[in-house]
Amino acid sequence: MRFGYRTGAFISLMESRKKIALGAVLVALALAIGWAWRGGLHTAAYSGPHGAQAAGDGADNAQAASRPRPVARQNPARADFQTAVWLLPLVDGLARRSAAGDAQASYELSLIYEECIGYFDPAQGTVAPAVPREQRSALYRSGAWLATRCEGLGSREDILASFRYRRLAAEQGHLAALIIQLSFAERLQGGERFSPEEQRSLIEVALARGDGQAYLALSMALAYDPGGVGEALAPYPAGNEVAVAGWMMAACDAGVPCGANSALLHDLCGRSFMCSGQSVQAAVVQQLSAAERALARQQADALALRSRGLRGQH
Repeated sequence: MRFGYRTGAFISLMESRKKIALGAVLVALALAIGWAWRGGLHTAAYSGPHGAQAAGDGADNAQAASRPRPVARQNPARADFQTAVWLLPLVDGLARRSAAGDAQASYELSLIYEECIGYFDPAQGTVAPAVPREQRSALYRSGAWLATRCEGLGSREDILASFRYRRLAAEQGHLAALIIQLSFAERLQGGERFSPEEQRSLIEVALARGDGQAYLALSMALAYDPGGVGEALAPYPAGNEVAVAGWMMAACDAGVPCGANSALLHDLCGRSFMCSGQSVQAAVVQQLSAAERALARQQADALALRSRGLRGQH
């Protein structure tokens, strides 16, 4: 495994913590299905393969009819994970690449199965009043997009496949997968919490690479502060909603597609009710105060500066 920065420490860390039980990844699922953000917006209708919980007024249902059908989709051979209108045709090719040792293919498979585990489907329910009215059009748009993109996926077996491919990607050396595995899985089975030094090493590996996917993983891994982690990792953002927004904005700055038609924005909106018709950056700060928004932007800019400095050393 090659990380390009502080490599030796992580080879030994990976070897000592590599065998993570499949059931232990349930905590990652809890985070993946619903990014914990202010408010209880998950009372709106959610859809997996087993139906939805309907709530709210029925007038919005008409918007579900605009969902494109498979016959109208783009040629899947010309699509990748980021741009595919329909994900199912990508699975076999990614599985072959994964079996041949391609860590990125393994990680993309984990994301595909994770994305399709649960989402708001406007064809099966209406949105609850808890979702602000100004966000509803974006929610219906993203819900319809996900329903089309995920057709044929979303079974209970796919939940296990998401865990399996994320673990495989970590074993194959994919940094974002490794961050998620090591940050969540062992905590659930009672393993030791990573020390601030270990967490800092993960952060600096990601920054030295300018790895936007790893930044997204860190936005989850560093979202919560059970006891002084935010202070221990300073100046790196950690432990609160502002830190989450800072890391996600940094991921966008690093090249992760974050525009109005990006897979990430649709995923945040259709599965976590963090909606914006503009961009991921707008979606992740909308629950923050003006001062918090400014701080998140400052943190993202500081991460970009630190990334450039670390890359200049290697």
